[in-house]
Amino acid sequence: MFKNKIAVVTGGANGIGKYIAEEFRRNGADVCVIDKAYDIPRR
Repeated sequence: MFKNKIAVVTGGANGIGKYIAEEFRRNGADVCVIDKAYDIPRR
């Protein structure tokens, strides 16, 4: 569905933003997550 698309998700380190970022990824998008929560480990 989102092949060759880039999704930029703000507030994506946890909660609803994290869920949205994961759904974009599951649907084929490349995802850029931006959040001010610096203590969340990168995956």
